[in-house]
Amino acid sequence: NSSCSGKICSQLCLPKPNNKYVCACGDDLELDPKTGKCKCVGGLITLKNGTCIRQAGKSCAAHEFPCRNGRCIPFDLKCDFHNDCGDYSDEDTGCDGMKVCNDKQFHCPGGQCIPVNYVCDGDKDCEDGYDEKPCKNRTRCPQGKFRCGDGVCIPRNARCDGDRDCKDNSDEHLCPGFG
Repeated sequence: NSSCSGKICSQLCLPKPNNKYVCACGDDLELDPKTGKCKCVGGLITLKNGTCIRQAGKSCAAHEFPCRNGRCIPFDLKCDFHNDCGDYSDEDTGCDGMKVCNDKQFHCPGGQCIPVNYVCDGDKDCEDGYDEKPCKNRTRCPQGKFRCGDGVCIPRNARCDGDRDCKDNSDEHLCPGFG
């Protein structure tokens, strides 16, 4: 008999020793301490079925792609052969002829591929300067380091490794295209 039997968690129940449990939430959600239920983060509205959508009249940022289901994802995740929106809207239209960059390249919205170390280097390498748009502070980090959005320098090999090393998760944004 599990400690989660009969417990009501809105998403996930994790059993703990001594017949105790803790409720947890999936991606893009956090546990509301007042209600004990999962809620959407980033200004999204939580529907009764747990789906996260944008509030009517709200739009995605300039560097984001608006999914049909209301989510906003970084534009570089569009046409990367992964269902990042959750409804395939980032993969099902406008992807014909899209160039796939290799794992050492960054995919600009205009379709060109640039070396990943050109992102946030102070030079606009994409046609529209997209590789510099999310960079707040132009101060360079020492060789072999990556500058987080808040200016903190981390080892370059910690960038795009699937782990959040920067407080703002900027080390996992604008990662090279897959394929």
